[in-house]
Amino acid sequence: MHRVLGVTLVVFGFLGVERSLPRIARGAPPNPAEARAIAALEKLGGKVDRADGDRGDVIRVNLKDAKFTNAGLVQLKAFLNLQELDLTNTQITNAAAGGIASFRALKTVTTTGTALSAVGAKIIKARLPDVKIVDELDLEAKELPPLRSAELYVERANQWIDDDQTAKALADLTRAIAFDPKAEAPYYWRGWVRYWNGEFDKALPDFDMAVRLAPSDFHNVYWRGVCFAQQQKYDAAITDFDAALNLVPDDLETLCERGTAWSHKRQLDKAMKDLNKAIELDPDYGFAWYCRGSAWLRAGSASKAIDDLSKAIACDADDSQARLERGIAYEQQGKLAEAVDDFTACITGTGAAHFEAHRHRGEIRFKQQDYSGAIDDFELAADLHEDDIDNLRSLARASALKGDFKAAVQWQTKAVDRSAEKHRPVCQSELQAYRASRLP
Repeated sequence: MHRVLGVTLVVFGFLGVERSLPRIARGAPPNPAEARAIAALEKLGGKVDRADGDRGDVIRVNLKDAKFTNAGLVQLKAFLNLQELDLTNTQITNAAAGGIASFRALKTVTTTGTALSAVGAKIIKARLPDVKIVDELDLEAKELPPLRSAELYVERANQWIDDDQTAKALADLTRAIAFDPKAEAPYYWRGWVRYWNGEFDKALPDFDMAVRLAPSDFHNVYWRGVCFAQQQKYDAAITDFDAALNLVPDDLETLCERGTAWSHKRQLDKAMKDLNKAIELDPDYGFAWYCRGSAWLRAGSASKAIDDLSKAIACDADDSQARLERGIAYEQQGKLAEAVDDFTACITGTGAAHFEAHRHRGEIRFKQQDYSGAIDDFELAADLHEDDIDNLRSLARASALKGDFKAAVQWQTKAVDRSAEKHRPVCQSELQAYRASRLP
């Protein structure tokens, strides 16, 4: 929805039919047509080079930063041996793709900073499969027109996002905002990247700015609501979800998110109204079953939670969060074997619930006095989140119960170092006991 450069494609065949390439004698002066073309291009700020090559004179045309438009391509038809063309920061668009592809000797064309996008590049490559198309923005090119460069940065940021290179995406989006602070798309995408990086406190101001610039855009309002919910600001989240549903009534994801927010506020009736509606609208929508199961679990109804979470897993066998919460519900019911099965499935699956799964499976093993197994799980959890105080304290206690007070002291020392001021006295008291080779 936010991807830019949605250019209407009109292809012109500027140069007419394909023709054979006459061999130009080495060192031959420009013919009259070439001379006129060279003069015209130099007037626009371009430069034409004639250098010796393996086929005679190789024509290189450098139009970087020149005031060059699609119409100027007609000037280039004088160069029958044109092999290198630099269009950086010109006003060339996708409509010029056919004309560029008419230069049959072309080996390299640079389109950086132009409106010639992947659509135009595809047309050129279809006719000239061996041509190299260079499109790499100079991130310090401050002289680019502000709006044009902002759009380019957003487009390339989307490519970085597709490649999971979020640091590069953030860099491009920040530069896009610097070029055009009133453009909504860069704020939206930067907020989106920061959200998926877990930086909710940084994502929220970006979505907030996107909403201010485009208040009627559903995605801006929805994602700001999601950010509010992640920060446990449920009233603000519900307000945004209300607005989003006014823009797109009965959106399933928004109904689920609003229902979840109501459940966090302990307003189960309102939560179930939204979640039941989502399930009625699409009984195969696994996220709705997951959200309702999670709401039941939050409300203390493990049995209903297991039923709904099982349906979520039936819709999506790879839903690790649903398996994690079903495991917790089984654990609450005392069905420890079933709980361990679900936690193990989380750990061996592809989801992102591994830390909690290791924690819960470790706690079950701890209760079963399998201290070695518990320590294995707690250590793997520590590898994922080394600053989790409860996990460090669990590691220390399991080590002590196994008789390894040296390890207990090491883990508890880390807990003391990472603990908040109000929890430090308790952690220090436990550390003193382990140092004395006794349980707290």
